[in-house]
Amino acid sequence: MQFEVNSLKKIEKQIFLLQEKQNLSFEQVVFILKKRNESLKQESVPLSIFQNQKLSSLETITKYLKENKKLNYKQIANSLNRNYGSIAVTYRTAKKKFSVELKTTGKKSIPLDIFSDKKLSVLENIVFYLKNKYHMKYSEIADVLCKNQRTIWTVHKRAENKQTK
Repeated sequence: MQFEVNSLKKIEKQIFLLQEKQNLSFEQVVFILKKRNESLKQESVPLSIFQNQKLSSLETITKYLKENKKLNYKQIANSLNRNYGSIAVTYRTAKKKFSVELKTTGKKSIPLDIFSDKKLSVLENIVFYLKNKYHMKYSEIADVLCKNQRTIWTVHKRAENKQTK
């Protein structure tokens, strides 16, 4: 509770400074924040970035958002509903494991807002989304994510079970 109070005080102070320095009304500040939040929700990652066998799903997404979309750790953490510190560590690990830029081809993408529910892991969210939204076969999902088809089946069944609980 104390953390929330301190965070709110800091946010209020920043809003006040923004209003003062930029000569904005409170309504304008709220509008800007809402627009920023909407743009983060509309963000997505192309499926093609998963065409590597070296990185985990979270590492791949973090690397793409940091290097291709130029988001900072805090923005990435907010978009994925993850901890700031873990995102920073995940990116550094990904950079060490895979220094090449991720390929971004194809039209299919995954919206970032599917990761806001931490009930499912990152991989479970991706597989569940691809299976239910695009109606992809397990073999197709396996090809896109560079995983074994049996792994994809297991991950999807696990996600289904978690969703029904």
